[in-house]
Amino acid sequence: MRHFGDGFGPKAACGPNYFKAAVESLAAGLQYKPCCLSAQCLLAGKAEITLGFQGLPQMIVASDTVLGDVERDENGLHSVKVRWGNKDISTHLMVERHGDPSTCISVARELVQHLDLHVPSARSVAAHDLVELANDWRESDDSPELDASDLHELFEFDALLVFEDGTIEFCFTDGDVFAGHAVIVDRAPDGTFSNARFEG
Repeated sequence: MRHFGDGFGPKAACGPNYFKAAVESLAAGLQYKPCCLSAQCLLAGKAEITLGFQGLPQMIVASDTVLGDVERDENGLHSVKVRWGNKDISTHLMVERHGDPSTCISVARELVQHLDLHVPSARSVAAHDLVELANDWRESDDSPELDASDLHELFEFDALLVFEDGTIEFCFTDGDVFAGHAVIVDRAPDGTFSNARFEG
């Protein structure tokens, strides 16, 4: 698995640079693991892409009874519209250029039917694993110490990336705990959550 911008903090790849590297990786037929999933970063990057995906016809490539229309934009990014509560969640299917999105669609279909279980689980893992680091970040001011329940309330579900190998990445906004970085949790194909981190 190819990685871009591993680690966390302000030097992590983000926005146009991150997204350009991700798309270039797909154009080369490689897999990649994104470092920043926030919808803001993804959308900021899309405007800057001038790689091989540019000029593809924007079109609906599939229609699913659960997900609805699967769209591919002019940059080759596949996406579906997912609602969580009263919010639209940016949901992207990470399909290689000229690839078949059916595997990602199958993974996403199972996912969205059980978001009520998956999102709280991912958020709990993030809150538990990052609480010590969150308080380290707050040592420089007079803010009260946070516990995991505080982070659980602050982290807001923001985006999903679905990979062909069954891996899913959940992205949460950080509630300004980590200076606006995206909080990310991996869900492995076997359903286990791990690798909570903040990046972007």
